[in-house]
Amino acid sequence: MNAKHRYFLIVLTLLLAFITSSLIRSEPHQLNNETELQSQNRSEKTYKVKRNESLKALAGRRDIYNNSFAWPALYMANKALIKDQNLKLDGLTIRIPVLLPEEKIKYDKIRENYFRAAYFSDLKKIIKSSKQFLIITSKDWDSTKANLIYYEKKDGKLMTMTENIPVNLGRSGLGWGNGMIDFNTSSGPIKHEGDGRSPAGIFKLSYAFGYLPKESVSWLKYPYKQVTTKIECVDDTTSIYYNTLVDDDKTNKTWNSSEIMRREDELYKFGIFVDHNSNPQIPGCGSCIFIHIQSGFGKPTSGCTSLTEEQIVKLLHWLDVKKNPLLIQLPESEFDKIKLILGL
Repeated sequence: MNAKHRYFLIVLTLLLAFITSSLIRSEPHQLNNETELQSQNRSEKTYKVKRNESLKALAGRRDIYNNSFAWPALYMANKALIKDQNLKLDGLTIRIPVLLPEEKIKYDKIRENYFRAAYFSDLKKIIKSSKQFLIITSKDWDSTKANLIYYEKKDGKLMTMTENIPVNLGRSGLGWGNGMIDFNTSSGPIKHEGDGRSPAGIFKLSYAFGYLPKESVSWLKYPYKQVTTKIECVDDTTSIYYNTLVDDDKTNKTWNSSEIMRREDELYKFGIFVDHNSNPQIPGCGSCIFIHIQSGFGKPTSGCTSLTEEQIVKLLHWLDVKKNPLLIQLPESEFDKIKLILGL
């Protein structure tokens, strides 16, 4: 073999070695891509839809997207199954895909635009319609204790009517409730039946209730219902009377679970019905929410708000139905976002 052939053979060997080395180096990258794809597929969940749950409500759940405006992602992933997004989904098992980073940014932007426009406009109208406010704020979402202050609107300005009054919240803290405005577009847990959370949001107060006959509370400036051992609050999600006070002597019983309003511990000797999840009553979103007498100092509730008997009697003396009282119950981080609208 002459020198020319020997040189050619060396160059060919080096070239083959370079190509082989490049192929070996590219192999791990290819495997990583496959692993990432498999991992993403594994992280996709399925969910069996409960009665009357909507795509919007599902997307708003903290354990799904925590953003109700992301419902189109659920619709697109289940388009073959869900022919019409407005139809009932009860009992369907749907796919819940992981949002890609760009999708999350898109839906977060839609939520942000809502807050800048319709949300604050609606909030201003609600606040303008009332002259009395019960404002309850907690340190954070999981706190079981909070402070209550009454405010009354005079000459267009909110005036403080009390010092801080300690109150007790649910054993799990607060969760966004179904009230006068859709707060579910924000961060934070969403309230549901049996979660031990008191509802966060803005709520009307339908009426006061208690054990005394109506003539014994003639000083009230508020609608009042006397409750007896025959009056129950229905918490059965399958009943048409869900989240309603009913008289079982006058109503055909269609429920399997309820709370008797006349109790031996007298927690409901005086109370106020909070219009949470009331118009309409959505099964599973929480029921029978009251402001009532506490069972012990600092002792949390199952989802209501409680305070001393002395303080609740003072509150009932102050409330005036003509002034359209509202309950604003929020963690401090969320209350700070609306303080300017309230003028505080």
